Amino acid sequence: MLKKWKAVRGDDGAALVETAFIFILLVPMLLFLSIDVGQILFCLIELSNSAHAGSSYIAQQYAASANLASSASKGSLPAVTDVKSAVKNDASDIVGFLSSAGITVATPTLGCSDGTTPTSNATYNASGETGAGPVCPAAAIPTVTVTVTGTVMPMISIPGYSSGITNKYTATTSLVY
Repeated sequence: MLKKWKAVRGDDGAALVETAFIFILLVPMLLFLSIDVGQILFCLIELSNSAHAGSSYIAQQYAASANLASSASKGSLPAVTDVKSAVKNDASDIVGFLSSAGITVATPTLGCSDGTTPTSNATYNASGETGAGPVCPAAAIPTVTVTVTGTVMPMISIPGYSSGITNKYTATTSLVY
């Protein structure tokens, strides 16, 4: 009689049952985590691309206005509101994944490829450039820098990131006319 009880009380299948319970909990968590990480990475790439789109928009508008004016004159820069629209249009497919603040675009800054500040009084304001076009030292090329900031909200609450993952991207483009 003792041998029968020993066969019934064995734990040969216990490991299989425990593994099944763990997989029932672990597989959905890993699935949602991988979807969330993919979504976050996609949003961060799109934010980076939107910064590049903003700086490219400025360079294209600058070159187009220089070509229209004359070959000897410098171009004019587009208005800041147009640059912000270009950035937000480029990132329009990630709006649902961002925090309520959405995407913020800092006022573009003008510089020179050698790291110096343009010698003219060219600055950016709400209506576009003020003063003459950016003038750089002899071997330097005028540049424009666009900075984009966005906060991505994950699907799953991650400890320490309850307010989302905020990233800032900067894109610099040469202004060639």
